[in-house]
Amino acid sequence: MKTINNSSEIYKQIIALKDLPEQEIINHLMEKYKSANKEIYYPLIGDIFGILGFDCRVSRNGTNYER
Repeated sequence: MKTINNSSEIYKQIIALKDLPEQEIINHLMEKYKSANKEIYYPLIGDIFGILGFDCRVSRNGTNYER
């Protein structure tokens, strides 16, 4: 089983919001990241997949063969 990266920024944010209803957490995160560029968004999605237990690595910009 994959260990969760509990030092990632998104993990810390989710834990800080854990007592809120699920939809409020989603709304908060959507609002915070709605204007994120790919340098922020792609690593964020990679971290979220990691939290969910998937082995996900974010490749460098333009490195298509690692997708």
